[in-house]
Amino acid sequence: MAKAPDRSRIGRLSRTKGKVEERRVALLYRALYGERVKRGWQAREGHDAPDIEGTPFWLEVKNHRKVPVRAALEQAAEAAVAAGAPPTMFPVAHCRDNGTTALVALREEDWFALLRRLEASPNRAETVSASAHLAAVDAALDAALGPSPSIETSRGDRIRALASRAAPRRLDGVSIEATAGGRIVFRPAQPK
Repeated sequence: MAKAPDRSRIGRLSRTKGKVEERRVALLYRALYGERVKRGWQAREGHDAPDIEGTPFWLEVKNHRKVPVRAALEQAAEAAVAAGAPPTMFPVAHCRDNGTTALVALREEDWFALLRRLEASPNRAETVSASAHLAAVDAALDAALGPSPSIETSRGDRIRALASRAAPRRLDGVSIEATAGGRIVFRPAQPK
């Protein structure tokens, strides 16, 4: 006779999987918003805090075999309202099915409100430039070192690993150099 699965063990593994995904997502947002980003305190109801605190979004992080994205987004929106989050704190569902890349979803009206805010920003050009620069750095690191072997590996660790191989390096539009003082400098590579 087959033994029934241990429900408490399955629930514990599922919660652990969720915590690991929340930590991974928190690291990604920490790269943008700094050290104030952390996992939110999780109560049974889930309305006390977003899964990731310290961002301008009410983030609901999901990692399942098949994530119901719309339900996750509705959960984020309901939790934000229940917690009294300001209307400028958009509910966002950060969802990842097992073995796939994550999807980030938000409501259409929030998407366009966010775009209007970006367009009206006086620092729009610098923001777009910095984001494009970091994306170019990440692409160059992936090309040189392959995809990051661990979610714990920071961009800085990967840059130091590349710079230690040979300096200066020029990869896919990004120049990466190690200075005598041990600092790593990366900037858009100048065309030849």
